[in-house]
Amino acid sequence: MNFRIKFNLSNTATEALLKFIKLVLTKIDDDEFEEFCGSLYIAKNFLGLSDQFVSFVACQKCHKLYKQDDILNFQQNNQLSIMKCVHVEFPNSATRRKYCNTPLSTQSKLSNGSIINRPELIFPYATIRQQIAQMYQNQDFEANLRHWVNQSNLGKLLCDIYDSNIWKIFKDENSELFFNEETADSNLGLVLNIDWFQPYYNKIYNTGIIYMAIANLLYEML
Repeated sequence: MNFRIKFNLSNTATEALLKFIKLVLTKIDDDEFEEFCGSLYIAKNFLGLSDQFVSFVACQKCHKLYKQDDILNFQQNNQLSIMKCVHVEFPNSATRRKYCNTPLSTQSKLSNGSIINRPELIFPYATIRQQIAQMYQNQDFEANLRHWVNQSNLGKLLCDIYDSNIWKIFKDENSELFFNEETADSNLGLVLNIDWFQPYYNKIYNTGIIYMAIANLLYEML
């Protein structure tokens, strides 16, 4: 698992690595290594690892998000069925109003004969609370949040966000300065960034990126 993190391996590559290691070990001693984890799923359970993601089902056409349980357990006439997207692109239009109607899953038959719904597209989402909590577990994170407190004041010269008026006068619900020395490692300034660009020449295809950064940190750490 450390090898996977170091080289940023995909799930498929990690799965192949585990199977290869098990094959080598069982060749050495089949009895001793018979129970060695041969899949990523079993390895995660054995090590007590779990993804801190909330999974939504996304429509492949309009990208509307749905709760995964609603798609997996969707029924019509008391029978498991495939749910279709109910998003309306122009809800206020009298002439162009129509449902997306794209299937959100496919049905598969298991070896025991039961039928299940498999989502066509999964959108994993980690909450801001979870991600920030994980960051606070990193060494020196809180110290890095406080670096701006000792930053030199260059008068009217704007070198960073800390020199701006918003950083100096922004107040909390108690009308006290939000960014101050006492709460420098707990009151976070979150900056939402969005950008669109065209990654290919001679093709009409735009990609949008939305990300959030913690302004308290050094610029090179964002």
